[in-house]
Amino acid sequence: MIFYVSAAVALLMGQALGQTVGDEIKNVRDDIRSLCYKVYGKDTGAKNCRPVSATDSQRHIVHECWKSGWSGQGSLRCKYGFDIYGTNTVNSGDQNLHPGSNGGRRRLAVDTGVATGMGSGLAEEERELPIPDGAPAALHSARFNFENLEDTKQTEVLGKYTVNNALCILQGVKVHKTEADVEPQCVVSTEGGNWTLEMVSASCTAMCIPRNVMAQTL
Repeated sequence: MIFYVSAAVALLMGQALGQTVGDEIKNVRDDIRSLCYKVYGKDTGAKNCRPVSATDSQRHIVHECWKSGWSGQGSLRCKYGFDIYGTNTVNSGDQNLHPGSNGGRRRLAVDTGVATGMGSGLAEEERELPIPDGAPAALHSARFNFENLEDTKQTEVLGKYTVNNALCILQGVKVHKTEADVEPQCVVSTEGGNWTLEMVSASCTAMCIPRNVMAQTL
């Protein structure tokens, strides 16, 4: 009850000061977007906190995007509002790419070839870094090629290669020009025991070799 009274008072004060209800809604959206940036961080806020214009059919500000398909070569998909964690009361189930989503740019994540001829590029939803169904088993050596054109770090899971069954190393780096004061980089790392490739404004190539293959060559 207090909330509704406060909202009504705010609207009346806004009208008294020459602001319309639409202006007040825009003020609230600005505040929500500011809080969104505070949650996600100033550097990555643009990827998750989209501006909403008067003509946008998708009215949610908070969103998360990812490349569909286990090989990371599908279309860019996004979840908006509470759909990220559950179900929206309005516009639920909308996964289309709307204006301003993902920072207004499409991130590329492409696997251009594998040493053994099997597919291996992965680009799933980054906040969980899952190993997608159908990813190749760590039976042979494989080469992964990814490209991140953005100034924020992106992380890709390197198939089903783990620290226990394989060794993954960085093979190639091609840096891209950046608009921000960031250092382009490619880093082979691990998360939860899985080998990963971290990228900032760069094209990166990593090679994974199963430990049983290495043992056969010794």
